[in-house]
Amino acid sequence: MPDTPSDTATHEILIFGAGNIGRSFVGQIFGRAGYATVFADVDGALVHALTRDGTYTVVHRHPDGHEERLTVPHVSAVRADDPTAVNAVLRRVRLVATSVGAAVLPKILPLLAEEAVRRYTHGQAPFDLILAENIHGGGEMARQAILAQFPTDSSHVHYKGSVPCGGAPGVIECSVGKMVPIIPEALRRREPTTVYAEAFNTLLVDAKGWSGPLPEVTQIRAVQPIQAWVERKLYIHNLGHAASAYLGHLYVPHLTSIAEVISEASVHQEVRTAMETAGVALQYEYPGVFSDHDITGHIEDLLYRFASPTLGDTVFRVGRDIRRKLGAHDRIAGALHLLRSHNLPTAPLERVYRAALHFRARDEAGNLYPADEQFHNELQSHPDPTTYIAELSDFDPRTDRPLLNRLVENR
Repeated sequence: MPDTPSDTATHEILIFGAGNIGRSFVGQIFGRAGYATVFADVDGALVHALTRDGTYTVVHRHPDGHEERLTVPHVSAVRADDPTAVNAVLRRVRLVATSVGAAVLPKILPLLAEEAVRRYTHGQAPFDLILAENIHGGGEMARQAILAQFPTDSSHVHYKGSVPCGGAPGVIECSVGKMVPIIPEALRRREPTTVYAEAFNTLLVDAKGWSGPLPEVTQIRAVQPIQAWVERKLYIHNLGHAASAYLGHLYVPHLTSIAEVISEASVHQEVRTAMETAGVALQYEYPGVFSDHDITGHIEDLLYRFASPTLGDTVFRVGRDIRRKLGAHDRIAGALHLLRSHNLPTAPLERVYRAALHFRARDEAGNLYPADEQFHNELQSHPDPTTYIAELSDFDPRTDRPLLNRLVENR
């Protein structure tokens, strides 16, 4: 798209988190659509630079190697650990977004809940909160945290599903599918506010979670049920990305980038099969939401994007943190549970799981990820590896014994 952001800001948004997704995705699509964008972040140097410059640059790196520089105007920032500064912005905005991750979001919710109650008490319109997080259950967690702060005599303030009622703020879950390339350290020092990104630019949001109107931002697509799209991100995109790392390391361990391993025919085909298998499970789980064409087209697009050398993704970075990625509700075990709930074949996902158990990619210094080293030590020293992974991925060691035995084959 041409670099023609709006000349004037007609609305304002407060975004918690000025990291890669906060700047390259959320801040970019709102800032270029006419919103004055205020970031709240704990990085004092970044806050100072954003406020000093009043703009920042997003560099879209395309798979064919060419770059597109986009300017995001009308930018400022406040320290997230300065409640006075944050509240001064929070009290005047109609739209709030977060892109901070699972560890930080619970720390922000009490502040947002306090503002929600203040607006309710003063008869003011509630705000809408966009959770650009990809956190499993993040929407429900945020809604419960907000409602817990309301007076006991305000039971009419509630949510019907994700729909806010009685003056509750909107809590809008998203499916965030944008991938962010690694930024060279030299560029980071020279242009501290600049961020790289792939050109993908569509933010999928819950169509029903709003207390106010849907923002007029071209790159926003409202969908329902949002859970279907959140799981599509987890069980196709995240699964495929992790499978590329695990199968790539297993079959071609001398290759270090995702672009390289996904270009290997054997890896490419097994990753595709795993994604397609999970896609079928999603169609069973959410009948009528995803057509065969939707699933196939999405997988083709993702495989093309995974193969982009401009992303700079490494096998180590994408595959690390095995314990988390084999969690019961995460990309691999979660997809396995979904397949089994519909009595669908699981062999392609079992191969990915086994490859994850063998994953020992190292960083540029030749080191294993510390948590992965601990994981392997625990797994190898456990008297019964099947019991270990049963607890990790929430399998039943009695009824799931055949599956567990297959998962630890060749350990």
